[in-house]
Amino acid sequence: MRSSIIFMASWIIIAGFIFAGCDSSAEKVADAREYVKDAKDNVADAEYDLYMAKQDSTDEYLIFKRESEDRITELDKQIAELKLKIAKERKNEKNESLELLNDLEKRTAQMKKELKEYAANKDKDWDKFREKFKKNLNELGMSLSNFFTDTK
Repeated sequence: MRSSIIFMASWIIIAGFIFAGCDSSAEKVADAREYVKDAKDNVADAEYDLYMAKQDSTDEYLIFKRESEDRITELDKQIAELKLKIAKERKNEKNESLELLNDLEKRTAQMKKELKEYAANKDKDWDKFREKFKKNLNELGMSLSNFFTDTK
């Protein structure tokens, strides 16, 4: 009799563990809804993060573009000033100086074109473009600053 009570108690304990471990279908549905809600929240957060990243990238590009256009305008002014100085030179020096200045003017026009083309096709690597453009712009500025020392 004692063994049958132990046997029965064992089965009751085992059955209790089995039924306690099973969730009802209502609990499973509630868990699934919570999971879906969390997933939707994560998607909304990811979309917002993407939007903000695009905004930051656009803002950074617009600032860079404005600064570059200002610098190019300064370079155009320097070219105009150099043309006035060249006009006062002797004829044989004038031709050589004008050739060099025309080359610098073409490089300035090319840089304006590159800046506009990047705006149309922003799929390119932004950091690589920005660094190369800055380097070329600085080299152009140095060439204009040293124009008369380089030509003589």
